[in-house]
Amino acid sequence: MQIITLSEETAIHYGALWNGVDTEIAGPGTLFTTAGLISDQPGYQPNSLNFSHLTLMPAMTDCHVHLAMPYESSDSFAERVNTTLMAGVAAVREAGSRNETFFSDPRLLIANCCRAISKKGYYGSNLSKAVSSLPEALTEINRLASHGAQHLKLITSDVFSFSQYGETGPLPFTQTELTAMTELAKKLGLAVMAHASGDEAVRRCIAAGVNSIEHGYFMQEETLPELVKHDIAWVPTLTPVAVHLSNPHLSSLLSPSEKNTISRSLERQIEMVGLGGALGIRIGAGTDAGAKGVPHGSSLVGEIKLFRQAGLTGSHALKAATSDAAKICGFKNLGVIQPGNRALLLAVRGNPLMQPEILAQPEVLLLA
Repeated sequence: MQIITLSEETAIHYGALWNGVDTEIAGPGTLFTTAGLISDQPGYQPNSLNFSHLTLMPAMTDCHVHLAMPYESSDSFAERVNTTLMAGVAAVREAGSRNETFFSDPRLLIANCCRAISKKGYYGSNLSKAVSSLPEALTEINRLASHGAQHLKLITSDVFSFSQYGETGPLPFTQTELTAMTELAKKLGLAVMAHASGDEAVRRCIAAGVNSIEHGYFMQEETLPELVKHDIAWVPTLTPVAVHLSNPHLSSLLSPSEKNTISRSLERQIEMVGLGGALGIRIGAGTDAGAKGVPHGSSLVGEIKLFRQAGLTGSHALKAATSDAAKICGFKNLGVIQPGNRALLLAVRGNPLMQPEILAQPEVLLLA
């Protein structure tokens, strides 16, 4: 895979194009860029790229990653950025680490939360600042905003159990606490992503007015329309669960009973994604990259393929990693190939709407 930084003015000749929203590809044609933006008027074009044998599409976005993880790995942040870019992913939304970190690299768009917030004595200490009270949480939110956080990550439930089907553990925050934290974050201009599994946790987050539900395992079918009603996005993170079944090493660590529980849980989540997609929920592709067995960058294609398995159309599944993903992550002028948007583009061989597997071997990533 080749990475090319676009010059001031470029004419890109393509064999086909998917613009990030349509249900079909178009082309052939020529796309013009000026100063890193897509242009609708050709000017003086000193640089020309011939991709007449390739399909042009928006570069991909991963809605849920942990750039500091895995903690025990020897690879550097720069290496993780390289791995991400080489997979055709040009933008990510960071979902928290145990240390407060503001990640920055000029090659990769990163939406930072700096560090998530959890409740002392509950799940999440490896990803967050654990607080004891609402005043402490509000102080932390103010501090994160002043340090440059672009969104807030709240850990509002445990992870679901691998041994007891449907068990999602105790809830750390009350409705009053969740609402107060969310309202302050929004007042400070921060979108709120909420780690939530179990129907009660998801419903509390909906009532609080969060912007996205992360994971959302074991919410009930009747809760799905509430996400549509309140315009709350859903990042279902199928990959970090599926990998425990597909990765031979991780699978070998499980008992037959645990494998059965994980398989049932994943099947249920896949079914819910199909139902949610049919209802019109804005679904984002998030891999939980950095979690156990989930590599940065390359895992996103697997998430898209699982969305197809759930019944999402080719365009719907791919929008979850491009145009819809950009909206969920707060990236403006990204994810759609149209005049005025950033020219972060991916060239692939074939039709990604019909063959998502070709995304695993992208040809060229174009960076503005």
